[in-house]
Amino acid sequence: RLAALERAALRHDRERLAGGNTPVSDVMEEVQESVARQNEQAAREVLAARLRALAHAEARVRQGRYGLCEVCGEPIPRARLRAVPEAVWCVTCAEFVPWRRPRATWRSL
Repeated sequence: RLAALERAALRHDRERLAGGNTPVSDVMEEVQESVARQNEQAAREVLAARLRALAHAEARVRQGRYGLCEVCGEPIPRARLRAVPEAVWCVTCAEFVPWRRPRATWRSL
C-alpha cells in the first residue's frame, strides 16, 4: 500500500512538473516535499527494523537466551545490553559479522 502511495505521489509530481511553465519556487517546493517524504520513509524503515530487533530480543528472553551471543554463545556484557538492548552479538563477534549490520540504525536519525 505504501508503495502505491509513493507511486501516486511521484506521478502527481511528474504531472505538475510537465506543465512547463512551473515557477522555480513551485519546483523547489516540490523537491523539498519529495525529500521530506523520502526522509520520512527512511525513518519509518529504520524504526520498523528496530521494532523487529526488539521483538527478536523479547523472544530470546522467553527462550532464556537473552544476553547470550548468537555467534559464540558467550554472555553479552550488561553495559552493551543497556546501551543496545536488542544486541544479539558480543562486541568481539559483532566486529566479525559486518554483513549482518544494517546500513542505518535508529540511533543515526
